Amino acid sequence: MQKRVRGINLDKYQFIQITQMLNMNYQITIKTLKKQGYKNTKIAEQIGCHRNTVRNILDKPKIVEKQTRNKDSYFEQYHDDIKNLLDQKVSRVRIHEILNDKYCLSRTYDSMCKYIQGNLSTLPQAYIVQETSPGEVAEVDFGYAGLQPDSTGKFVKTWVLSMVLTHSRKDFYTTVTNQKVESFCKALEEGFSFFGGVPKNLKVDNLKAAVIKNCRFGLEFNKDFLEFSYHYGFVIRPCTPYQPNQKGKVERSIDYVKKKIFVQRSFKNQHQLKIALRDWNIQVSNLRTHGTTKHIPQDVFLAQEKQCLLPLPQDKFFVSEIYLRIVKPNCHISFDNSYYSVPYQWVSKQVEVRKFDNIIKIYGDDTTIAIHKISGLVGDYVTVHEHYPEHRIYSETEFQNYCEQKMLSIGSNAHTLFKKLLESDTTWHRTVRKITGLCNTYGNVVVDKAIGRSLYFNAYHYATIKNICEKGLFDLACEPLLVSANLNDQRKEVY
Repeated sequence: MQKRVRGINLDKYQFIQITQMLNMNYQITIKTLKKQGYKNTKIAEQIGCHRNTVRNILDKPKIVEKQTRNKDSYFEQYHDDIKNLLDQKVSRVRIHEILNDKYCLSRTYDSMCKYIQGNLSTLPQAYIVQETSPGEVAEVDFGYAGLQPDSTGKFVKTWVLSMVLTHSRKDFYTTVTNQKVESFCKALEEGFSFFGGVPKNLKVDNLKAAVIKNCRFGLEFNKDFLEFSYHYGFVIRPCTPYQPNQKGKVERSIDYVKKKIFVQRSFKNQHQLKIALRDWNIQVSNLRTHGTTKHIPQDVFLAQEKQCLLPLPQDKFFVSEIYLRIVKPNCHISFDNSYYSVPYQWVSKQVEVRKFDNIIKIYGDDTTIAIHKISGLVGDYVTVHEHYPEHRIYSETEFQNYCEQKMLSIGSNAHTLFKKLLESDTTWHRTVRKITGLCNTYGNVVVDKAIGRSLYFNAYHYATIKNICEKGLFDLACEPLLVSANLNDQRKEVY
């Protein structure tokens, strides 16, 4: 089928292309000529179209700028699948692979990306400027600095730690070879010393050395870092996950120091690297005119912020090792060959023990449940009687009466032995405990007879009573005692 435009014969495809290209120009020209006073017939002659076309264009309320197609995109049928995968943080490459395996796509990866860009792309977010008072907030972050020499010159993974005071923009930089809590706390101590004080709040990322869990319904800090914050007096302010804008000042400083220090420079060891970093920090970084504030950070710090920082504590913070222990039924734990009491509610449960100089702290569910001075004596019991349940707490008199009743329940011989132990043995309660345990094996009657035989020979030791029970000597008649100097030898022959 042929169409004629300005005396030229065109096929249907060419006609549509030219019509789309010239459509808007035609409309504007026709409306302009009409405004100038030309009649429709004259306009049709000048444009080269039918007068009815001129009339139709003039009757339209507005100019149609371009034609739009109503046909849906090929990927519209997979809209829900693509959206769900994007919400799960699946990459676009992987999304195309999944759809291709599932539906055998007939379109390319680029076509899918154009569809996502036009239909599923997120709108850019707007953020407010975060202004803080002097000494109020410092932001902290790590940035990977590649392989750098350690103290021995061996190349290891190295991170640069940046701490920025958000009001003055004064910053501090140092390096670490791991992100453990010990290294993190030590680096922060260096920063506090560099500033000569401590900020009231510390914004940190969700690294494991500081924050163990940070979700909508739960926040859990590393216990050592929590102790560190209490020691220095600052409040931990963890950022929301995947929201780097909440500590944008330190994010920018990480990129700044990596470009200025680590590009085209080499160092022999970690000490040389730290010296170079500190010199550059003092002589260049904090003396430059800051790109955002247009002020020199060091000047603002000295004039406004330094006096607002919290004072440094006198003692350094010590990160202690953690020891796990199970609380025994007697409400004690074993630590360094001594025994320390724990509240009875923790019997058979696991607790954490931490050593600080000459004391130990015992933690249960991240709470301090007991503090003891270290004994240093092997086998010593350090006991707080309040850790026992009420029905187990006795005064000295009550405990003695309690033990006497237990010995009396065994028999008259056991009761007699108890009275003699009170007179001669300061550790009588241990002998009583062992004898009552012996009754569980041999019974009260046998043990009482064995005690009677031991009393006859004035042998009060638990080992003698146990020996009589084991050898069955409790039913033997007692031989008459010979009053002689060889009485001890006679006892040795009997036993």
